[in-house]
Formats: sequence, C-alpha cells, structure tokens
Amino acid sequence: MADERDRVPLFSAPALGDGLLTLALANNLHLQGRDAVLFHTQLTQLAAWFPWARIEPLPEADERRRLLAEARHAFVGDPTLAVKQRAGHLVFTKDLWDRKQPYLRSVATHAARVMEVDWRTDENGLVVPPHAPQERTERRVVLHPFSATRSKDWPVDRWLALAEVLTARGWAPRVLLAPGEEARWADASQGDARSAVPGPLDEVAGWLRVSGGVIAGDTGMGHLASSLGVPTLSIFGKRSRARFWRPHGGRTATVTPRVRLPGRAGDRHWARLLGAARVAKAFGALAGPPGA
Repeated sequence: MADERDRVPLFSAPALGDGLLTLALANNLHLQGRDAVLFHTQLTQLAAWFPWARIEPLPEADERRRLLAEARHAFVGDPTLAVKQRAGHLVFTKDLWDRKQPYLRSVATHAARVMEVDWRTDENGLVVPPHAPQERTERRVVLHPFSATRSKDWPVDRWLALAEVLTARGWAPRVLLAPGEEARWADASQGDARSAVPGPLDEVAGWLRVSGGVIAGDTGMGHLASSLGVPTLSIFGKRSRARFWRPHGGRTATVTPRVRLPGRAGDRHWARLLGAARVAKAFGALAGPPGA
C-alpha cells in the first residue's frame, strides 16, 4: 500500500476559476504518477469531466490540519486554510505571484521548487463525458455578466447593448445566470428575457460546450468555457489583471478599456470606458462570423 504521506493534498481557493487553475497542478502531478487530491466543493459537480482526478469537498478544519500534517507535499491556494508554512508545502501567498506573467507561471515555478513537480502542461485535463450534449448551437453566444465582486462587473446596460449588436450580426445571445441572480438581472435589465439558468454546473458545462462562443467578465465561467474549447472573450477592467488572470486553453482573448483613470477612480469608472462596439469587435476577431 502506498505511503499516505505521498498523497498530495491540494487546497484551492473556493472560486470556480481558482479550482480550474489548480486542476492544472493536479494534472501535472497525475502525469508524474503522483497521487493528488483536489479539495474543492464546487468542482465535485464536474467530476465526470475530470475522470482521472480525485476531487473531494473541502473538509473541516480538523481534517485539513491532519492532512497537512501528514503530507510531505501540499498546495494551499487560499492561505487562510493553512496552519503554518512547512517544508514541501506551497502556501501560495500573494508575495509569490509574478504579476508580469499569467497566474499559472507562478504556480509552475514555485511548485517545481517546493513540491518537486515536473511541470509539463498548462492544461487542466478536462475530458468530455459521454453524457454531454453533442448537437452544437453555433449561433448561440453566451453572455455571463455577474461575478462575485461587483466592482469587476461590466454594467448591465452595456451587456444589453452588446446583445443588440450581436443580434444584428446574426448571433443569438443568451445571458447565463447562476441560481439566485435572476432577480438582479430582471431588475437591472427591465425584464429582458434572453436569460438562462441551465442547471447544475455539470449541465452548464454541457450547454457551454455546444455554444458558438462565450463572453464573460472576470469570472470562473470564462475559465470553464476556455477549458471546454469554446471561443471565449473575457472582459477585464485592467490590462495587468487581464494578463495575470486570463483563462488558459482553447481560443481565448481579453478586452479592456483603451484608457484607464489613475488610482481608485480607475476601479470605479473603468466599465464606463469600455463600449459594446469594442467588445463586439474583439469577439468577432476571436470567433469569426456566426456559425463559423
């Protein structure tokens, strides 16, 4: 029986995008023949899309402490989940981030140094399961407007303007909402009906995969769509953040305002400096014409 200390626990930050990025680390460990387990409650819904991976719900604090105490190597993407730094444990604090490069470059660099990881790929190892929908809806472009942080959100009126531009160009926009976001969209959009809540994350993944493209904010859905190989445009308020947090894999691109106000004014007003026409143009350059 393998030594339990050789098992590599990976404690991702809880957001969907963080979990999908951490799966790239899990994939490299898997390719190296090592026994990794990713603790990420939301991603357990996508277990069928990562059949090679061990994905388990985040355990309680006492169990986390036991797992970390017993492991030779470990990754902690959310420093609040770690008790203390130990040799062989990568507690991924922000001082280890190289913001001049994408997030995964920092993970790869420090995982090789601390955890003896032979980094071979930035792919997270997604595999389309047999039950996933197969018939494509090429003209559907999915718009995902909301994130966990409202300061990162492009205004709803801009999303509505974008939907009109895309419709005029032959696309069929659908607004993807998470459970509980329906009222927020209905209020802000004055009842625009082009919204959808496809269901659990497994069903969302299948729905995204057969769409013609995805336009999202700085959200986990952008990371999921790019993992699925769908043309994915991500809207960011700042070029440096786009460089660091952009999705990996597939056909991806980012769009940001051409100019940014200095200081905190930039955080408050970036969204008003990015128009629907610029976003639609960036998406057209990425995805081509509808049905392409």
